Amino acid sequence: MTTMALAEGRPLSWPAQVWRGTRYALGLATLSFGIVVTTRAGLGVSPINSLPFVLSVVTPLSLGTGTLLMHLAQIAAQVALLRRRTTLKVWLQLANALLFAQLIDLVNGHLVLQATGYATGAAILALGIFATAAGTFLIVGADLVNSPPDGLVKAIAGQTKAAFGTVKIIHDSALVAVTATIGLAAAHWLVGLGPGTIAAAFLVGYLTKLFAHLPARYFGRPN
Repeated sequence: MTTMALAEGRPLSWPAQVWRGTRYALGLATLSFGIVVTTRAGLGVSPINSLPFVLSVVTPLSLGTGTLLMHLAQIAAQVALLRRRTTLKVWLQLANALLFAQLIDLVNGHLVLQATGYATGAAILALGIFATAAGTFLIVGADLVNSPPDGLVKAIAGQTKAAFGTVKIIHDSALVAVTATIGLAAAHWLVGLGPGTIAAAFLVGYLTKLFAHLPARYFGRPN
């Protein structure tokens, strides 16, 4: 039985398995595009991308490499928390992290898009938030491998018996706090943080839930 094995208690057909894999890959590509686009708005990046972004500004690291380092730390934290209960899906997050980092640097190196004022920045930010939400929706809907941030939040929630949403808020707030600290210490300003950070924090989750209510024929999978 494959990692795409069960749906509603029965084995998935090969078309369903291929669709889930395709949806996951499309989600990763869309999410990487959305993350890079938000960095071009000049209004602040999303909380989940704030730490890699500040690292890419104050160090020689690329945005993709910064993301990879953060994801590796989050995977290591899951292994430390789960110990013998660490599953294959946790280790598969390593592949997710490596591919995602490459996609981010690929998009970042080829995307010709930069805000020239507040109006264009707002439009670019809206595009980035939309793509981030769409990518998140596709990945979650594929139900294959958690992203390292979500995997860590899930592991902490399981260990503490706290609600996933509550741990998610704490996790993202901690990333923003670390980002602010690094930015102030290394550059003397809040690198990557701004109104766009707040907008992304609220709108990505809202749009992701909105996409989930689209008719099944648009995003459903073969049986």
